[in-house]
Amino acid sequence: MTIPQRFWRFITAIELTIVLLFLLAVGLIFGTVVEAQEGLEAAIDKVYQSPIYDALIALFALNLVTCTIKRYPYKVHQAPWLLTHVGIIIIIAGAVYGRNGQEEGTLFLAEGEPTASYFIMKQGQQPREVPLGFALTLHEFELDTYPGTSMASDYRSHVTLTDSARNHELSQVVRVNHPINYRGYVIAQQSYQLGQAGQPDVSILSVLRNPGMTVLFVGFVVLAAGLIAIVFLKPWLMRTFPPKPPAAKPAQPAEQPGPDGRAKERKPAPANV
Repeated sequence: MTIPQRFWRFITAIELTIVLLFLLAVGLIFGTVVEAQEGLEAAIDKVYQSPIYDALIALFALNLVTCTIKRYPYKVHQAPWLLTHVGIIIIIAGAVYGRNGQEEGTLFLAEGEPTASYFIMKQGQQPREVPLGFALTLHEFELDTYPGTSMASDYRSHVTLTDSARNHELSQVVRVNHPINYRGYVIAQQSYQLGQAGQPDVSILSVLRNPGMTVLFVGFVVLAAGLIAIVFLKPWLMRTFPPKPPAAKPAQPAEQPGPDGRAKERKPAPANV
């Protein structure tokens, strides 16, 4: 077996798929632990964007693509399986594309003052101001505390988004896990700043811009369609388009007995030198 044949056999092995999925899951668990102890940025730097994790994802993508190619030509009943593979490949492509252009920043909103930019702040660097392309105005900030304490239980910002270029206006209450999604931006409630009177006077929002979000959305839709098709459509496809049975091997001619009535012994094939 030549080296290319050995590599093809290795990269298309289902055993490799199982090992890679296990290692990726271990990486996610480790990243969750690091995030809980040291924060999200540390988890991103040490795990999610580490060279080892990148190599695992790249190898998994190569394994998935080659396994998909190996099954060609495809049968009709394999359409749901093929759809799931295509969905995962699109998701990986969207993640890589989004990572290269992703930006994370912080938006400071004072009540009644329209703000059209956010700041990217990295350790050891000067804050960089980035225009949004639209404006946000804080009308009211609400803070709830636990009874008898000053500890915040919930906080939210009543915000109006104004996009003059597109003649569009949107009013929304921004809370934790209830962000604004607009033009590729995800704007979520992050924190607040207390004024001199001890009351919140500035709402702090997180801004995430990921150009790969659309690609990721398409990938998840394709993957979901494939999984649904596997459950509900594949049995019908198997019945309607049953796979052809493998061709029967030609029968071996019967061995003629020798002069003594015994079957002739086969000579072993010469070994390759």
